[in-house]
Amino acid sequence: MKLYKKRLSDFLYKLYEQEDIFLHVIDKYLQNKNNQYSIFFIENLNNFFINDEGHLYISVMQSDYINSLALYITSHNIPITYVYGETSNVLDFNTFFKKGIEISLNYYVMKLDRKAFHNLPQLLINNSLTDRFCCPDDFFKLKNLQLMYHLEEVYSDTKNYPKQYEMNAFKKILNERDNYAVFIMNDPISKVYINASSEKTIQIGGIYTLKKYRGNGFGYYCIYNFLKKTFNKYSHIESCQLFVKNTNMSAYSLYKKLGFQILSKTTSIYYKALKKKQ
Repeated sequence: MKLYKKRLSDFLYKLYEQEDIFLHVIDKYLQNKNNQYSIFFIENLNNFFINDEGHLYISVMQSDYINSLALYITSHNIPITYVYGETSNVLDFNTFFKKGIEISLNYYVMKLDRKAFHNLPQLLINNSLTDRFCCPDDFFKLKNLQLMYHLEEVYSDTKNYPKQYEMNAFKKILNERDNYAVFIMNDPISKVYINASSEKTIQIGGIYTLKKYRGNGFGYYCIYNFLKKTFNKYSHIESCQLFVKNTNMSAYSLYKKLGFQILSKTTSIYYKALKKKQ
């Protein structure tokens, strides 16, 4: 077997076959298509790719092929810092790879079809409650919710949270994506935004409701009104998907009430960096 270097564009067709779990990867490439997204393939094993940062993305593979992939990576000392894919594939790879895990995150990928989205009773409408699409000027109002969302749902290691990087990324999201929030007396209490999109699908993320307001329907109200307006705004969009930690049962129950169904189970593993010899 040999390792080949190609452009990610040569692999996009493979990712589109599993758009449910790779939509955010496809979207990231398309948003930065002028950059050199070099990736690596191994001869006869073309259901994965490794980027320049050592991130491994596995499409559907049989266990024996994953074994071959792990053996090749190990024997050739290819630095892998992160692996992502369907849970069964990632766990198989990790069994054969045998490298120290720093963080492991498990998610449900959930999907809602436009046709399944039906009118439900609107809740919590009162004089002090407002909801609207947001703009870049709302950054200072929303940044605290984005920070708390990351620390609760995305990052397990809060000590190494890259705050400056993530806040800059959030500014970009406010500039380039649809963002929506619910406010009480002009203070945001719940939010959601479009994280990625393709021709017929959107992926929503950044979903967060302040803890003291949970259990009162504010999160439901935010997502419901956002989806209602978004489906009306984009007539070509046929479905919406999201990621939720498999341990976050309250959020999972909320999404079920809104009509979302589990589509896939995914896992992300971050590996411990090897210490350099003195």
